[in-house]
Amino acid sequence: MNELRAITPDRIASQRVADAIMVAERWGRLEQFFVNEAGKSRGKEIVDAMREMFALFDRGLVEWLAKLYDKNIGGFYYSNSARDNPQFLPDVESTAQALGLLVSTGMLEHFDNEVKKALPEKMCRDIKRWVKGLQDENGYFYHPQWGKEATDKNLIRRGRDVGMAMIALKRVGGMPTYDSPNGEKGDGILPDGTPVSERGGNEKSSSAPASEVKLLDIWNTGKAPDESGVAPYLLDRESFVEYLEGIDINGNSYHHGSALESQSAQILERDRVLRESGADYSLCDILADWLTKHQNPKTGLWTLSDEVDYMGVNGLLKISSTYSRIGKPVPRATLALDSAMKAISFDEEPETVCFTLNPWYAIVVITANVLKYSSGDEEALKSVGEFKNHLYDNYPALIRKTTANMAKFKKPDGSFSYLQNRTAACSQGMPVALMNENEGDVNATLCIRSTLGHVMDIFGHYSAVPMYTLSDLMQFLYIIENK
Repeated sequence: MNELRAITPDRIASQRVADAIMVAERWGRLEQFFVNEAGKSRGKEIVDAMREMFALFDRGLVEWLAKLYDKNIGGFYYSNSARDNPQFLPDVESTAQALGLLVSTGMLEHFDNEVKKALPEKMCRDIKRWVKGLQDENGYFYHPQWGKEATDKNLIRRGRDVGMAMIALKRVGGMPTYDSPNGEKGDGILPDGTPVSERGGNEKSSSAPASEVKLLDIWNTGKAPDESGVAPYLLDRESFVEYLEGIDINGNSYHHGSALESQSAQILERDRVLRESGADYSLCDILADWLTKHQNPKTGLWTLSDEVDYMGVNGLLKISSTYSRIGKPVPRATLALDSAMKAISFDEEPETVCFTLNPWYAIVVITANVLKYSSGDEEALKSVGEFKNHLYDNYPALIRKTTANMAKFKKPDGSFSYLQNRTAACSQGMPVALMNENEGDVNATLCIRSTLGHVMDIFGHYSAVPMYTLSDLMQFLYIIENK
């Protein structure tokens, strides 16, 4: 961080000149690759389409993101209305995603894409202290603005908060205080640096009662974990089967697929514990078999209809991600890939940023899944290879179609909203922003950036050209320091 001390506007401007030269050279290399692969005319057409997508991202996004950081708390807000209204506070998912934006956009390339190397020590220390302070002795993380009781009833929110807290802590060089339900070991150190053992026992984090928070659209099927932190439906085979049979996966594959994907790390960890205890069954096997039984054999989706639609492909992403997270091959992968590519070309208006992101994301997840978990299946590997060739032939048109859809969510300040004309006021059932605000949010902005990343990643060029550079990181830190 020594080179980023005493950042001034003049230093930022000087660095921008050097960065522009570097970016131009990277574009040249990328174009040469596609010219070699597809010929001069076709290769240039592909790169021109990519440039149009990159042009959606301007420096306003950097300033917007910096202004969402709260130096007094150590976390990022979800949106401007969350920051500007006292009933909201920073949340761990927005914080993990904001740090993810710094990494994925190229701003930290100069620091090996490591947050703890690039950000000031105090900022990393503040983020670490705040995230650790959200953890309860049962291993889960609870926000004071939502409360423990309500979070325990919301399986998606609770599961995501564990995963996001682990991501945020790892990025800033921290560890949880207590062992997490996902299997990460705690360091036994409280947020203020005191060992838990010196406090005479475990200290619970403070959470406001759920009755004090206006909760919107809570998915009210969860139960609190027992004293060991194990959710009741993961206790044994019978409990897990009963839980799965209560899920209408074909009725809402996105919602229920998201719930399963957000809990996959907990399922894996519980599976490990059960095996070590002598269990003759696997929760992961049970889950994979149950999902496969409910897959549509004509589309590869988890819908009853044989028609491909956005929501079916949204569910495909979550469920295929679940297969990958528990180490199982996605069944009928080629059918699923064809359905995802159809969704990219839909003329239907994308209602949310997920409709733009998830088809590309699903393609990346499924192709990676086949390569990893079907390595001995020559037919599956051949089918995926043929699919990628077909995708390659249509690449420029698909990229331009996606760019046009992405632009519908852009805001004047450079951010992106979840819906075209407003952002989502709730995140997985919990209030995060004012309702009906036409503003960008961290989650949607990361989704749009991730769409570009997956477009590039299909052929191995995720970081071929950075969206933002060292000068943008300097601008980001300058704004935080001087606001």
